[in-house]
Amino acid sequence: MSAWSVPGYSEVRAIGEGGGGRVVEAEHETGTPVAIKYLSERLRGDQGFLTQFREEARLLIELRDPHVARIYEYVEGDTGAAIVMELLEGASLRAMLKQHGPTGPEAALAVLKGSLQGLAAAHAAGVVHRDYKPDNVLVDGEGHSRLIDFGVAVRTGSPGAPAGTPPYMAPEQWHSGAATPATDVYAATAVFFECLTGVRPYRATNTAVLMHAHRNDPIPVDEVPEPIRPLVAAGLAKDARDRPASAAAFLVRLEEVAQAAYGADWEERGRRRLGELAALLLLLLPAGQVTAQSGTTFGQVVLRTVRTYGVQIAAVAALVVVIAGVVAIVSAGRNGTDTPLQRGAPVFTLPTTPETFPVVTPTPEFPTGAPTPLPLPSATVPEPSLPIRPVSAGPSASPTRTAPAPEGTRTPAPTPTARTTPTPRATPTGPPEPAPQPTVTDEPQLPPPPRNDTVRELGVAGLRTEGAGTGVAAVSVTTGRTSPVRLTVTFTRGATRVDSTTVTLSGSTRYTRTFRHTYADGLCDGTWGVIVSTEPRAANGIVTEQTRAPSCVTEVRDLQIESLDVREGGDSTGVVTVTTTGTGPVVLTARFGAGEGGSRTQTFTLSGATSYRRTVTHDFAELPCRTTVTLTAATDPAAPGGSVSRQARTPDCQEEPEVVHVVVTHGTLEGGGEGGEPYLLAVIEVETANTQPFTLLGTYRATGSEESVNGSFGPITLSGQRHYTETVRLPVGDNCFFNVTATTNPTPNSGPSTVAMNFCRD
Repeated sequence: MSAWSVPGYSEVRAIGEGGGGRVVEAEHETGTPVAIKYLSERLRGDQGFLTQFREEARLLIELRDPHVARIYEYVEGDTGAAIVMELLEGASLRAMLKQHGPTGPEAALAVLKGSLQGLAAAHAAGVVHRDYKPDNVLVDGEGHSRLIDFGVAVRTGSPGAPAGTPPYMAPEQWHSGAATPATDVYAATAVFFECLTGVRPYRATNTAVLMHAHRNDPIPVDEVPEPIRPLVAAGLAKDARDRPASAAAFLVRLEEVAQAAYGADWEERGRRRLGELAALLLLLLPAGQVTAQSGTTFGQVVLRTVRTYGVQIAAVAALVVVIAGVVAIVSAGRNGTDTPLQRGAPVFTLPTTPETFPVVTPTPEFPTGAPTPLPLPSATVPEPSLPIRPVSAGPSASPTRTAPAPEGTRTPAPTPTARTTPTPRATPTGPPEPAPQPTVTDEPQLPPPPRNDTVRELGVAGLRTEGAGTGVAAVSVTTGRTSPVRLTVTFTRGATRVDSTTVTLSGSTRYTRTFRHTYADGLCDGTWGVIVSTEPRAANGIVTEQTRAPSCVTEVRDLQIESLDVREGGDSTGVVTVTTTGTGPVVLTARFGAGEGGSRTQTFTLSGATSYRRTVTHDFAELPCRTTVTLTAATDPAAPGGSVSRQARTPDCQEEPEVVHVVVTHGTLEGGGEGGEPYLLAVIEVETANTQPFTLLGTYRATGSEESVNGSFGPITLSGQRHYTETVRLPVGDNCFFNVTATTNPTPNSGPSTVAMNFCRD
């Protein structure tokens, strides 16, 4: 008896098999290549695992972002369950670091930005990755990086047993703390550090030592270039509350730091460098070797039970594993080489308490193999839009079975694909896009009954929203008889059922009914819809319709001007902080004003975080001394208190000193008795126009004896007053007639002062 396979796909070749199941390369009936992971019977028989596995699959199917590998659909039948995944080509970041070493700052920043963009999309969908590492990042020939593995992802805030890869685990991951986006920020920064330096932030191989290092050792910021040390310090903060709250918030810091350090075109240069490294790696490595193993390779991380400690790790590990391995092995297979999956570094599962933490030396993360050269794709494969669907029981399909396309879909002609040469495959037209959206179900469905005339057609005429949280659905039913029909309408939020209503219709053959449901937590962002069914069953079965909810309105909680600094001449710098209720856009307006000095208004659009700190500047052409500068900040939507203002003054200007006049008023002859030397005490008065510093100086001549004396005094520095009286002592010998001249620097407005004094006896 052949194994069960997903209808609608033809199996091309087996890729690998392990404890979690098997992985195959397959092709949709339209020609689109995919990877399919079939869940093992052991795991499929675990109902607790299967329920959580199904829910996480639904959550990740909604995650659509160019920086994240797609999960197309989850299919569950009576005899099997499988995930259909995007098949990617490129080189893993792990293999690039192994081959080339550090990438350089701009390329490292480009990797970090692409990863943060992918993580931000996951965080917005309520998912925390928990196992970000180089093995889970794929780089194509144009330098674009994508996340390819959500092996141990959980919902944001979910508690549970610790899980992750030790060299990249945040301090809170080493105990049973709740997973948050800040956990992923830590891992992304650790990988960023490795791209910059070629080594991890903490290099211990003993896991107990490594746990202590992550939780207690200083952050090694001195090992990275100085301009980007603030990023590393913020991302590797020991306390999650000290890190950026989300990947989106970290992106804002990254852009500011990168532009300041490397210029506006840093990203273009960084991606170009990444593309060169990826292309070179794929060209240099010999055929038949594997480039990149996912850190959660197939069969290695799926639902591992540590019986010694009684800890069962979350079943999500089975969800997106092996994509990196799939890429490399499919590469080898296209060149005629079938290489089984090799194991990379394990995702490490921990006991519930640090005291019982096992001492483990991780296996090497770098395999010795290398990949078959891959042609990098020149175009993007169209995204299939495939549902989460149950598959009815029936004869087991062979691995090459191709199921008919879903009813109501368009089926483009498949594009031929070369399989034995390394030439690029033609861009496929993509799998069909069915009219109904994903069918959300908790149980496999039975085969549909034969067509009947009781309920001929069931449909959803439209979905709309009322107010802030009410969904409205118009449902139509067409019957062949007037006998009673039971209609059940179930409202959904994303992939979760939230409310069901059943009504009985009778007495007509056409019905249109309107149903309403008010969502307790409001209705914004994400998707909502209805699942509609009838009893007896309609000819077209169960109908599912979904639509996107309107964007959430973000409100401003707080607006503050943290500081305002005004320098001489008017160069002004202010710091404004904004706190919001959500990550939606908020417009910040900052206006500088200085009376006759004019004004300037700056506008910023803030988004992606819930707290912001912006520096605003304005250089006034020239402001007079002691001019008041006002900074006013406002937001749209408005802050609770409206706009806020702060003032500061330009400093006192440094004026030039100005001396009005200097006068030698009088003198006194002293000394000369009992062997003492005679001297003249001359009194000088100075008046100034300001308090700036100046110097007093002068000369004198003494005559009247056989020996005359010529001398000078000063300079004496004076400041802080406008009127001064200074006494200078002048040695004059035995003379008795004196001429004293006093002046200043700068020269007094009235000029120098000269006074003659006569102390001669007749």
